[in-house]
Amino acid sequence: EGIQVGRKNSWTTGVNVSLPLVVPSLWKNIQISQVDIELAMEEARSSKINLRNQVKKAFFSLLLAKDSYEVFKETYRTDSINLDDIKNKFKQGIVPEYDVITADVRLKSIIPNILQADNMKKIAELQLKMLMGIDSEVPMTVSGALSDYEESMFQQLIPADTSMVENSDLKQFDLQSNKAQKAYELQKLQFAPTLTSSFNYMYMSQNNDFRFRDYRWDPYSVVGVTLSIPLFNGGQRYYNVKQSQIQLWQLQEQRKDLERSLKLSLKNNIDLIHKNIEQIVATQSSVEQARKGYEITRKRYETGLGTIVDVNAAALAMTSAELQYRNAIYDYLAAKADLEKVLGYEL
Repeated sequence: EGIQVGRKNSWTTGVNVSLPLVVPSLWKNIQISQVDIELAMEEARSSKINLRNQVKKAFFSLLLAKDSYEVFKETYRTDSINLDDIKNKFKQGIVPEYDVITADVRLKSIIPNILQADNMKKIAELQLKMLMGIDSEVPMTVSGALSDYEESMFQQLIPADTSMVENSDLKQFDLQSNKAQKAYELQKLQFAPTLTSSFNYMYMSQNNDFRFRDYRWDPYSVVGVTLSIPLFNGGQRYYNVKQSQIQLWQLQEQRKDLERSLKLSLKNNIDLIHKNIEQIVATQSSVEQARKGYEITRKRYETGLGTIVDVNAAALAMTSAELQYRNAIYDYLAAKADLEKVLGYEL
């Protein structure tokens, strides 16, 4: 018969602790995670800037539609008074029937413009509600007019600093380049050795039964240091470094293209602002002259020195000047909003 050696049951419990001492790739991964956090914050800032730009332009579009609607309504009211006056003069035999027909046609031709302006106002209001997260059924009241921005327009100057250091697109690209640079450094660190320490503290017991309280537990501990040196993996680390290097170069070239595009956009917006300011001054003068010309034409018609055609032409010129004036203010405000988006801050 053989001799039985050992026990039927073996029990082991303990703690195993491992601590990295020198692991360069781990440090670099922590730095990459920090860049990811900064990139996420900048992306959130970019979303805020884009939304603010869209809300501003939608609000200005609503003001433009509202002002255009008011201009056509005022024109309709004025022409209605003129038509009533011409009808009374026709009944008295002062003016021919042609003047009544012409004035009536002129009045009816304004109605499609009123309807179109009212429709544009409703569309602009819905767009603004959508951007602001407001239900379309909730009533909205818009106060003010485009002309309210005229005084502040001449007080605000174009900033001397146009370096675009706050531009969100450039900041995101710089963070992506920084991340790519750290990823490139991480690939190079794959060639570096790593040093880790470990500590084991264990209890072991061997018995033939399951009476745990009677077990004898024998403790033992082990402390060690492990040095790992990467020697060969088929060239994978080398090609990973090359791939990261190429990606880093591509990002650098793409940033140059983005910077050139943003500089062009910046220059275009500044030029548009200057042009729109000049246009506002010119159209404001045109509005005053058109109103004066309309009053003179009305007086000439009432005294028999002018015709109804002259009155209609003067009224059309006045309406056109009013609309051009408001469009010029809108173009200025839209260009200013786009400039703020490129610069990354409000003026």
